[in-house]
Amino acid sequence: MLSLSSLLRALLKKNHRFYHTIEINLSNGAIRVTDSAHDVSYDGNNYVSGPDLIQFGEPKSTTEIRSNEITVTLSAIDPALRAVAFAADSHYLNQRLVLTRHYLDDSGLLVGSIVIFSGVITKRASSSGNQDVSISFSSASWWAAFEKMNGVETTNASQQRWHPTDKGFEHCPATALNIRWGSK
Repeated sequence: MLSLSSLLRALLKKNHRFYHTIEINLSNGAIRVTDSAHDVSYDGNNYVSGPDLIQFGEPKSTTEIRSNEITVTLSAIDPALRAVAFAADSHYLNQRLVLTRHYLDDSGLLVGSIVIFSGVITKRASSSGNQDVSISFSSASWWAAFEKMNGVETTNASQQRWHPTDKGFEHCPATALNIRWGSK
């Protein structure tokens, strides 16, 4: 359930302005962009405004439990962005992507922020034309990972396929094989 402050609920009843921030976490760093007219700082991070953000999908809200997907397309003309996105050690699969909407009052002050999408990156694609180079990140909500867990076992090797640094199942073979539940 989405909880909104009373100030934000009042603002949403009338005409309002907003901007978005997008954070794409990769194994070697994060890409943070905004569609605001100027650079913004949110949650201790700086989000860069400018031509880098080309487009992003609008997530759809439903009452059903289903995987939601969006695609974020960035211009890859900026060498710094290319260095992070295309680095050889840049692992992108299952990394986090967050889209947040920030609401402004009539004077341009931030009233509230809502994370409208949070998911994991499922695909990266690049394209180039005569004048431009772009990179797209497709992301699916957490339900996508939940739905694709066929064949996962409770073994250390199986767990580390999805979470390489997790050691939660490391000592499972050493536990007692016969665990009694309930009464004698």
